[in-house]
Amino acid sequence: MTETRYITRRDVLIAIQPSSGRWCSFDTADLFPLPPAERIWRLEELPIANPDRRELAELVEATLAGQGATDDDGGDHRSFEYLLIKCTSACNYHCTYCYDHDQLDQARNLDLERTCAIVEQSIRSASGRSFTLLFHGGEPLIRKRFVREVTEFARSVAREANVRLFFKLQTHGGMFDDEIVEFLDENEFFVGISIDGPREINDLHRVLKDGSGTYHRFESAYHRYRSFMSRRCGIVTTPTIYSAEHFLAIARHFHAMGFRGWRTTNYLAIGRVRDDWRLETGEETYVASVMALIDAIEEGEFDRFRIDPVFSHLGNLLSPERTNMCKPGNNPCGAGRRFLSIEADGTVLPCDTLSREEFTVGSIPESRLREMLDHPNALKIAHSLPRSSCRQCVLLGVCGGTCLGLSSLTENRPLLCNAYKRIYPELMRRLHLSDRLLDYFTGCMEEEDRLLRLDTEERDGNHHHTTGLA
Repeated sequence: MTETRYITRRDVLIAIQPSSGRWCSFDTADLFPLPPAERIWRLEELPIANPDRRELAELVEATLAGQGATDDDGGDHRSFEYLLIKCTSACNYHCTYCYDHDQLDQARNLDLERTCAIVEQSIRSASGRSFTLLFHGGEPLIRKRFVREVTEFARSVAREANVRLFFKLQTHGGMFDDEIVEFLDENEFFVGISIDGPREINDLHRVLKDGSGTYHRFESAYHRYRSFMSRRCGIVTTPTIYSAEHFLAIARHFHAMGFRGWRTTNYLAIGRVRDDWRLETGEETYVASVMALIDAIEEGEFDRFRIDPVFSHLGNLLSPERTNMCKPGNNPCGAGRRFLSIEADGTVLPCDTLSREEFTVGSIPESRLREMLDHPNALKIAHSLPRSSCRQCVLLGVCGGTCLGLSSLTENRPLLCNAYKRIYPELMRRLHLSDRLLDYFTGCMEEEDRLLRLDTEERDGNHHHTTGLA
């Protein structure tokens, strides 16, 4: 769908090309009288005279042409760049909605030698570029020796292959000790901490096996390793009917503690809550909470603090590259193309949120990397997305359709689909009326660049220093 569509949003007219995601906006008062109704129009449907329609179409065409890209040349052709490693299925927490968890005595653990083999293939495939390894679980720090040995092996391969390597780790934050913190810091890990907010929110569902809360463990680690956690860690929250209405309070809580940023992941009805969507928040609550975050950002409350439920959407509106694999805009979904996940039993999936029954692409060590990336179950994602319903949406080029893990190749789960249809036009309107959101986005990008430069300078100054985990 290449036809330009028009969105009237109060005092702003937005013109958008659904296929490319290119858009521009105008004050309706500067053009000609338009109805205040918030709706989507084709050019011929706008209640204006034909000469005004021609004038508007010419103005939009000239404005969008000035943005550079055409509908056909903005595609994302990047190759495999991100490997998720589920070190273990075990976790010493017992969160009520966990989608990937086994008791310690029932754990599945990745084999070190087999993992290193696929890590080497992955890194060498990225010769001359960058590559990211994400250690995940379960709780990956239960296998801290495994994490150390894979990290050291990956570094040696990356040096030979001329690859810039980035390490990430997702943890509940309750297992930090001096040795682990030193290792993560020295190896420049970016660490995501899974926690749902202040104690009264987090401890509703992120609990131990006896039902007691876990916030105190996070809080204890924070008091002991505050410098490390503020430099290296960001917060990840799962929106539920209990946490979603408190987005602003949660963001304020972790901003005040000095963390780098805060993001939300998706509530998935798999694992312990298979097919149970009762904890999923509602559309009105989600939209109201995101709008409250946008208001606070415009008021200057969160400068240089990355709030992903807003920042990621701004990225899709302000950057034609649209690099977010999970919100790809006019680019293909990253699953099975830029991203693979090795499960704790060695099964390989295009993304860890997808079902084994439908999407398994191989296993280690039986399958080679190229075979998995070319597997029919990986290719069908690119061939099937965007979904037919998404292809008719005017926001497809900036949204890309909601996460495949939330629904299927043919159907959308409505929460985020409906929410994005309200959030994106409002962000466009506010970007037109003020520079505050643009300044916020730019400031967050500058902060990320600053932290990367600090890592580079520190690495260059300590090139020969290494640490390990016992």
